[in-house]
Amino acid sequence: MSLRLVLLGYGEISERVHGPLLRRRQDVQVVAVADANAERRELARAHWPLAALVSDWREALAFEADAAVVALPPREHADAACAALNATRHLYLEKPLATSVQDGQRVLAAATASARVAMLGFNYRFGPAEQARDWIAQGRLGRIVAIRSVFASPRRAVGWRASREAGGGALQDLGCHHLDLVRFLTGDEAADVRATLWSRASEDDSAILDLRLSGGARVSSFFAHGLPSQDRIEIVGETARLLLDRRWPAPRVRGAEASGLLGELRDDLRGLLSPAHVRKLLAPRHEPSYALAIGAFFAAVSGQRAAADLPGVEDGLETLQIVERAGRQAREP
Repeated sequence: MSLRLVLLGYGEISERVHGPLLRRRQDVQVVAVADANAERRELARAHWPLAALVSDWREALAFEADAAVVALPPREHADAACAALNATRHLYLEKPLATSVQDGQRVLAAATASARVAMLGFNYRFGPAEQARDWIAQGRLGRIVAIRSVFASPRRAVGWRASREAGGGALQDLGCHHLDLVRFLTGDEAADVRATLWSRASEDDSAILDLRLSGGARVSSFFAHGLPSQDRIEIVGETARLLLDRRWPAPRVRGAEASGLLGELRDDLRGLLSPAHVRKLLAPRHEPSYALAIGAFFAAVSGQRAAADLPGVEDGLETLQIVERAGRQAREP
């Protein structure tokens, strides 16, 4: 039996990611698509001619369905998520959870009261990050001392991404992925937070973030829109360091467990020639973690995977709290 689903928002992320992934699943039937833009609804019609196309996401939730994928502008995330959960729909919510901690707490209350799966779209947790987390838990790096990360997008922020109040800005739009990954990889929370924000072409499109984690490690991150593409995290332990790079098919460990320069070159060559890396070179925008994340969501909905293993509303709220604390500190006189 197919799982009936409503898709709330058919912007770029839905057209490029959610739409193709949902169409490939034989166990999913999209019964309604909501988008305020008539042109976007027509694009959806070409793929789901039998689905209802509506301008208001509230109308879409009136249809009989089992789950909702929310990919609306962030300002609408909290209201749509609460409505979906209150309507007993399983929820896949794109990040960020909300545009304020107060709204995020509303979503958490709705998720707690619901018996449905509620998952945040922190797709970067899936794939190489899972292996990296296992290696860290096994002690391959020793005690974690420091973490360095960079996430820069070559695209300038436009639309809601250009407004901090609407959920944009580099810290919220890009940084939330790395903030969640730091928590996921280390199991630690942020103890102290400091940030510097500045605007080059749009509001807060550049950010430097410094954290002290509860386990003692220090984190230094740079996030920006409109700069040459980078998306990498380096985790430095007392005995080795680990590198996660979105352009690379697997995490790499360097240090005591590496077999010198020749060993590192051999590992790099093996990675360069891997099918996953070749595919990334041929299709730079291909990001396999999206399919893994969506797959994990449906596995949890069908009872084949524990919902507790997924990034949940609590994770989205923790990240949102860090972003809000950092922004407040950065704007203090």
